[in-house]
Parts: sequence; structure tokens; C-alpha cells
Amino acid sequence: LFLTAFESSDEAWLYDRVTNQRERIRDERLVGKTERFRELYLFTTTFAGVPYIVCNARLDEFDYYNALDDGRISPDDPIDHSEALLICPLEEAVEAIWDQRGELPFDDILRLQGEGDTVQYLGENEGTLRFSAFVDSLNEEVIYDLTGPDVLHEVSVVDWGAYEPIDFTYDDISSTIFIKVDETDMHSEVIDLATGARYIDVEPFERVIGRRYLVHEYTEGLTSGVVIFDLESEERLTYDNAYFMVIDDAILILSMSST
Repeated sequence: LFLTAFESSDEAWLYDRVTNQRERIRDERLVGKTERFRELYLFTTTFAGVPYIVCNARLDEFDYYNALDDGRISPDDPIDHSEALLICPLEEAVEAIWDQRGELPFDDILRLQGEGDTVQYLGENEGTLRFSAFVDSLNEEVIYDLTGPDVLHEVSVVDWGAYEPIDFTYDDISSTIFIKVDETDMHSEVIDLATGARYIDVEPFERVIGRRYLVHEYTEGLTSGVVIFDLESEERLTYDNAYFMVIDDAILILSMSST
């Protein structure tokens, strides 16, 4: 277990729940949200039976600008704006912590250096990691699949200057990113960036689940609802006064109606 703020201290620890052994992590990059205004998201994955630890290092812009407003830093301070996705074998990371090394042996999968650039983890599916890299100066986002610790595949490139985005769904890999291609009083046409498929509908769908179901959530006044279109049966289902969740790739409709 990797712990932060352990025993009310601003430090990170590795704790072995079997032996009760614990050791402070000396790599300052893994102290969680630090005074360097960075958020670190750690997760594990497996490639060819070998477990790895992945770190999505992102600048916390809210903390950064709050620090500017509070006078804790100045615009001239050398703040590292780069965002990155880092990886190393889990066993090597654990050994480095037990050996009290100053840094863990992370390799860069990708590192973006420009202010406004972002590296966003999108999710994992059957051993494939998906993430996006947005370069602010180009207004361009590249979607990547990582199929090994150093094997990248470019899935698609999005020139956001050419489209009007209607949704960015980054919560799991079965979701997608929709962009609006055309809109009239009668319909909207959107494109699914994951597959290139185009859909025309009066109310554009925001999510694709299991490559079969298009899902649209709506709010009208004090009521809300869910519309699901089944691509296989071409059946449209509407649930009023409801919202939805996805659990283990199953769509769960939750009704807020008392009747």
C-alpha cells in the first residue's frame, strides 16, 4: 500500500500489511499533492504477467493559481509545468523504497512540456491502457493505446480547432469522445472519435457503452432522464426522472421517481 499523509505528516509511505513493515518513500515526486502544485495518480497494470505501477503526473492548476494569489510563489518561480505518464515494474519500485533510494526507477511513457498541455489517463481494457495527450499550442489531442511498457499505438488525432466539442468522456475506456460535426434545427450530427462512426440525432448521444449502446442524459427544468439507443436492435428506450451508472460494463438505470 502506498500511503500519504501518514500519521498526520506530509509524507508518503510504503506499508506491507502482511509483515507490518513500513518505509518512507524518499522520492518527492510520490508525496501526492505537494507544495510543487502537482497531483499524482498512481495505479497498477500488468503486461505479459509482470505488474507495473503507472503514475499520471499532472499540474494542479487550481493550487498553482491560488499560490500566486496568496503570494506564496511569484510568476518568475521555476515551476515545472510538464505533465507526464510514467511507468516502472512494481517489484523494482518496491525494492527501491525498501532500499531507501532517493528516486524510484520510473521511465517516461510520454512527457509534455508546454503550459496548458495535459496528459490524461482514459482507462484500461484487457491489458491495454488508453490515454490522451493534448498540446495547447496546436490545439490538438492524440489518443494512444499502450499495449506494453514501451509500446505505443496512435489511435486517433483530434484537431479541436476544426470541431465544436460536445462532450469529453474520460471516466472509462468503454466511453468515447464525441465531437459535433453539423447542427441544424432538426438534428445534430456527431462523430465518435474511437471508431469514426457518425450519428445523427435530435439530441446527440454523449457515450458509447460496449460498442452497442448510445446513451444520452438530459435535464429539462426540474426533471432529468436517460435515453438509450440499442444499435443492434435499433430500439430506443427512454427513462424519465432517472439517471444511470455503469458497473462492470452493465448499464444500471436509477429512477428518482416515487411512483
